[in-house]
Order: sequence, then C-alpha cells, then structure tokens
Amino acid sequence: MALNAGPVLLKEEEICGAFVEVWRVFCEQVAPLHNRPDWDVVRIEFWTENGKVVIHPCSTAGTQPTPPAVLEATIPSFREYAYERIHSEIPSEIAEEELEAMERNLAAWISLAAQRANLAALLCRPAAKLIYCMPNDDEFFHEATIFQ
Repeated sequence: MALNAGPVLLKEEEICGAFVEVWRVFCEQVAPLHNRPDWDVVRIEFWTENGKVVIHPCSTAGTQPTPPAVLEATIPSFREYAYERIHSEIPSEIAEEELEAMERNLAAWISLAAQRANLAALLCRPAAKLIYCMPNDDEFFHEATIFQ
C-alpha cells in the first residue's frame, strides 16, 4: 500500500489522514491473521531509507516467530527526505539528527492517527500499545498507548 504524502516536507495532517485509513486496513486485514493470544503490542518499524513503515502485532515476551502478515505503507516523501539527508553535503551527524527528528515526528503523527481511528476499539481491546523501532532492533525509540 503506497501512500503519497505529498512534497518532501512531510505534513502532519497528510500523514494523520492517510494513517487513519492504514489503521483501518491493519485491523481488518492484518490483525485477524495474528491469532496468537499472546500478542500485546503493535510493532511499527521504520525502514527510513526505503520510506517504508511496516506494522504488525507482536509479543514482548519470548522470541518472535515470523509474523504471518504485516502491513507495509510507503511514504514517498519520507523516502525522498531520507535520500536528501543521506546524500547531502551536510555532515553525517547532522543528517542523522535530522532523520531521527523526522522519525520521532512521524511516530507521533502515526500515533495521533491511531487515536483518531480509535485503534483500541477496532482491535476490541481496552488499550493498544504501539512501539516504534528500527528493523531488526528490539529497542524502541518511541511508544504510545491508545485507549478506547
């Protein structure tokens, strides 16, 4: 699912609006395939260089099997922003700081969209915990809990 988020400058309302629909699709098409009762968080991975956001339920206890289904959303303007920062003339430390700031902003906007979509109710849970990670990283850089 590709989301066209507009120009290189990412805008909160565009991301939130698009991700309200992403959350609906996630709840209808991805979450039901995760029939393990022990999943307790929704993992959101940022594949920054590709402009991808990968979303799937997971458990914080024990080892994780390969998820049976994930939702991938591509944000072209996120990919363009990352490409510009990675290949710019600015020092790599500054580029990395700017990318991390954008990732934190995106995480906050995606969490806001989850709240607007009433994610916890869509998942039939009193609350939905979101954790934001980089691929293959167990440590998260942002988290949010969405209540009904």
